[in-house]
Amino acid sequence: MIDLLNSLFILNRLIKIVKLSYVRTKYYIYYTICNSLSEIDAILHIKFQDIFKDPWNYFRLRVLFKVVKKNKKEPEYRSEKSRKRAQRKRGVYFPNYSLSTRTSKNYFETKYPLHSISSPSVFSFMNVEYSNKMLGFFNDLDNVVRKHKNVYLNMSEINIITEGAILYLLSRLHYYKYSESGYRISGNFPSNKECEKLLLESNFPKYVFTERKYTEEVQIFPIIDGYDSNGEVIDNVLSFVEKHINLTEDNSFDIYGPMLECLTNSKNHAYQKMNSKFHKWWLIAIPDTKHTRVHYTCLDNGSGIPSTIKKKFRERILPPILIPGEKDTDFVISALRGEFRTRTNKIERGKGLPSIFRASQNSQIANLTIISNFAYVKIDHNENISIRENMLNKFKGTLISWDFVE
Repeated sequence: MIDLLNSLFILNRLIKIVKLSYVRTKYYIYYTICNSLSEIDAILHIKFQDIFKDPWNYFRLRVLFKVVKKNKKEPEYRSEKSRKRAQRKRGVYFPNYSLSTRTSKNYFETKYPLHSISSPSVFSFMNVEYSNKMLGFFNDLDNVVRKHKNVYLNMSEINIITEGAILYLLSRLHYYKYSESGYRISGNFPSNKECEKLLLESNFPKYVFTERKYTEEVQIFPIIDGYDSNGEVIDNVLSFVEKHINLTEDNSFDIYGPMLECLTNSKNHAYQKMNSKFHKWWLIAIPDTKHTRVHYTCLDNGSGIPSTIKKKFRERILPPILIPGEKDTDFVISALRGEFRTRTNKIERGKGLPSIFRASQNSQIANLTIISNFAYVKIDHNENISIRENMLNKFKGTLISWDFVE
């Protein structure tokens, strides 16, 4: 009897050590104790199996297991946030779902019901009116993605679509990828055959999950994206333009610099406080059916021209409403005219936008359009500013486009 009490005393001490490590079942506890006792068996000269010969001893051992399990303390956490994070990993919030179920499509749809949003019938930035509607729609899309996570983008009602809107849609999808976690966007193609053809031909399916592809010969310069300035891409665009219109060698040389500056500005100015993976530009070129012009569009998803240029002291501390005439359009036009708006304070910098502005003097460049933040600026030949308006909603990034004409 004395040997039995000594064994139980040793066993009780051992269980206090074992209970420091979390074990899920009493069988595992029993197995752990057996292995530990067998290691010190030679020292104690006690046969552990003798404890279980008497049923009463086995009953006392079971009671001891329950006491150990009952007295298990909750781990201490540094904050409430860390406690909830640990509970989520253990599945406390979703006890009825296994890990495979929680990561499945049905579980996602159960937690986040599908929320549908319809795009405007005119999916374009061709003028200020349509741009305001488009930016209002994208603001709603941002809020829906942030709130509902599971979004269905209905594009079936689109009757008119232009390449600038396609690039901006890709820009926002790229933004969600690095800013919104755990979201899902699905959608459809326009019912209009011409709009559907443009989406398929523009290489849009490359950036989304779809089995639909354009099987015929592509008649446009499809969407290309990148992170750095790339002269080879500009060469390919100009070669494409020369196949459709008679672009002279001198004009091609004059426009090469401004086109490269569009990509260079997107790297040097557009991204100052953002993740490098977020830095990106897209471009596309589409000829008209008569082969008399080619529309070129370049977009970056940076902070925008008005947000990145150097501002005067009063422009920084006073809101625009207290400075008559000082709006985003004025900042863009000031940068285009080369009024030393570069933040780097280097003389060799700040020449990209003026070179684009001077490109409007080229006889084969028309309808130069710049959309950035709230500014909508359109320039005709000889640096004539035909449209300078401030939009109601913010354009997140910068879009520059023009037409190559005969």
